[in-house]
Parts: sequence; C-alpha cells; structure tokens
Amino acid sequence: MLVQPIDSIPPIAPVGLEGVIDSVGIVKLKWKNNTEPDLYGYKVFRSYDKTGMYVELSSKVLHKTSYQDTITMKSLNRKVFYKLKALDIRYNESSFSTAFEIIKKDKIAPSIPVLSNYEIEEKKIKIYFLQSQSEDVKKHSLYRRREDQKEWKVIFETTDQEIDFYEDKTVEEKRKYYYAMTATDQDGNETAPSEPLILETIPTVLRHGITTFSGMADPNSKAIELYWNAKSNDIEEYHLYKRINESQNVLFKILPPNKKNQFIDTTLHVGNVYYYNIRAVFKDGSLSAFKEVKVVY
Repeated sequence: MLVQPIDSIPPIAPVGLEGVIDSVGIVKLKWKNNTEPDLYGYKVFRSYDKTGMYVELSSKVLHKTSYQDTITMKSLNRKVFYKLKALDIRYNESSFSTAFEIIKKDKIAPSIPVLSNYEIEEKKIKIYFLQSQSEDVKKHSLYRRREDQKEWKVIFETTDQEIDFYEDKTVEEKRKYYYAMTATDQDGNETAPSEPLILETIPTVLRHGITTFSGMADPNSKAIELYWNAKSNDIEEYHLYKRINESQNVLFKILPPNKKNQFIDTTLHVGNVYYYNIRAVFKDGSLSAFKEVKVVY
C-alpha cells in the first residue's frame, strides 16, 4: 500500500504587486502569477499603516491576478497599503508579499501663501513672500498684471522651499502693478490667490533731494536721533525705512516736511545694529535716491 505524504510546503509569496487609484477612490491592483503547479489562488489584504494589521478583503480565494477595491476619499489617511498571499490546493498559505503603497488623490488645496513685504527700486520691484505651510506643496506661482490689463500672467515659479523673494526686473517706470501668489500641491490642487499687493514703480531717473543723513544713539534718553538736510522746496513727504541687523528693510514712518528734518526713534533694544534709509517723495510723484545711516545701539 502506497502512502502519499501530505503536502505542507506553501507557495512562495506573490511578487509584482502594483496598482493605481482614480479620483473617486477606485483602486485597481494586479500582480504576477505564481508558477507552482498546485497553486489554488490568492488573498488580498489592506491596511492604513504599513507595519500595522492587514485586513483580508476578498471573502473568497481569488483565481485571477487582479483585484478592484474601493476606498473612501474623505478619510484623513492619505496612504493605503496592500499585501497578497498565495494558497495551494491544500490551503497552505504563503507569507505576505511586499507591501504596495497607494497614495490617495488629494482634493484639498494647500494653505494660501502670503506676500509679506516689498522693496521698490529703480527699474525693479522686489517681492517677499511666506510660502504655504502645507506639506504636500509642489510649487509656488507669482502672478502679475498691470493696472490697465485684465489678464494675470505667471512671472515666476519655484519648487524650492527655501526661496522667499523674487525680483521683478521687467517693470516699466511710473506704472501700477498688481501681484498675487498661489501654491499648488502634488495632485494639482491650486490655492486661491493671496491678498494682492498693489505697487507703483518709481521714475527711472531719481531726483536729487536729500543731501545729508546722520544718526546718533543717545543712551540717556534710550533713543536714536536722526537728522537730514534737503535742497528741494517741492517735497511732499519723506519715507523712512528701518531694519535691524540682517533683517529686511521695512517702511517705518512717513514724515511730512518740517524745518528741523529730525526724527527720534525710541522703539529700540540694546545690543542691536539699526539701519535707516530715507528718501524724499516729491509733489509730482517722483522720488529721490536713498540715503542710509548705520547706528549701533
């Protein structure tokens, strides 16, 4: 009498698992067929944690090398993981296949970037921005239109997460420009435009205005005293910019003309270097060149 040994050797784990997901959450999986002569079929498993517990999806053993799953797009889990097992005719199960990762298509746009500051110089405008804080941002796009134009055009795009400014050197003198920025994520979702900046360029030729500009720290009064002289009589106002150490220039004060041409700054902290830039704005809208002074406080 012949006794046939019981087969207890399982198939090898399936290989070649891959798949795609569409915008409504339908996942289509496929894999390579095992070559064991006593192969019976496959089981499909899913998890939202790559190293966590995998739940069997198919109620019956699959006899083909494809499977369709449907997942909700509203859950917070962006990643879904699938594994397979192969079974022979004696229901010996293989070990798990390598996990295959599916990333759900995102329908939510990133957070909106912010145009935070600017510098207007002869023949150019420098725009500073705060990038979107969303983790899946792919690129930022800076849009511009002239006041007499309706169409916005992209003038700059970046995928660099470290960039925080752009110099627009294609502007014309004495023109008003509108700027706005958007962020786009890896699934192509673009934000609404940021709050626009409306800026006017200066004349190409700067007028002579301020002849001298000086500053002095006064520890007793806890202040920095600024003084300047100007030749012209048709000055409308002065624009005083301020920066601390290596920070950006910020428009600090708009000052009317007066006989003293003096300003006292008391918003100070000991141990810093303060830089002040001043320029005159004339009644016809033209500008003088900047004068700068450095004060150690």
